[in-house]
Amino acid sequence: NTTVADLKYFAERGCIVPLLQALDTPRLITQGTRMLADYAKMPDRRGALASNRRILDFIKHTMMQATEPSDWFGREYAVETIRSLTATEESDRFLMTTPGLLNSLALVARGGPFVTRLDEEGHRTTLSLASGKACLHACIAIMNLSCGKANKVEIAKFPDVLEAMRDVMMGNSEEARLKATTCIKNLSNADANDGALMKTPDLIEALGHVADITCSPSSGATTCTTNACLALMNLSISKGNKYHVFRTPGVMDALMIVLERTKNHPSSREARVKACSALSNLAIGYDNKIPMFSHPNFVDCVLDVIRNDSGEARTKACSILWFFIS
Repeated sequence: NTTVADLKYFAERGCIVPLLQALDTPRLITQGTRMLADYAKMPDRRGALASNRRILDFIKHTMMQATEPSDWFGREYAVETIRSLTATEESDRFLMTTPGLLNSLALVARGGPFVTRLDEEGHRTTLSLASGKACLHACIAIMNLSCGKANKVEIAKFPDVLEAMRDVMMGNSEEARLKATTCIKNLSNADANDGALMKTPDLIEALGHVADITCSPSSGATTCTTNACLALMNLSISKGNKYHVFRTPGVMDALMIVLERTKNHPSSREARVKACSALSNLAIGYDNKIPMFSHPNFVDCVLDVIRNDSGEARTKACSILWFFIS
């Protein structure tokens, strides 16, 4: 019959660490993580939670429990606690230096932990143990951490995190996709991350995919569209990246699709500017000029921007033609 209020009674009297260590059933662990999730939402408590390694270890261990089903709230509350702690940069140095925490968040963002079981016919089936809400909490936590200037380069050193964000971008959850795309956009703002991002299998293709599917003829671009185009713009700046980005399947078509679907939507101006900027960066690449000029409908797309746009998008479109003749 132990309740969260009962646990808080002992936690308020300085016994929170031994209390957590004594929780030995799924129900009690759920109550304990719910208590931590409540505390993590309080600005005056976040620092105390984040700076206590034993508490973070308990949370990480709970996130990775592979013996409980996907509807077990203990994991969900644990990830929610980390998400709330990332709401303030004061917690970053503790979270970023907790061994295994980033990789644990990446696994949950993908739907893990995973277990393999035999079905009635004897076939092996892989099951995801993280709920949709837990996956979203993990994505938001990683995105929040990627906002910190000092964190960007460190996060990009974790291939599991980059691959998890890629998988989420290719998934079906619109909200989680936005968080993952925003995370990659944040990481792409640091030039030092170019190598790690470019080497992540299918990551550039995923950005093109997001730019395409999140932009509609009826409503134009979304924030997700703009962030995907911005990441492609950032990654196409470096001379060494231009050919790779241009040759990535779907990227050219995705940027052109954004320009086509947003031309009647003034609210999509930023997405148009980022898409044109990415194309302008690619046009500077010497090896890209001829194949880019020959890409189906590309020149017509650029001319359409020049005819109908004003401001920065039009300037970028004009620069593309200039690069072709210079």
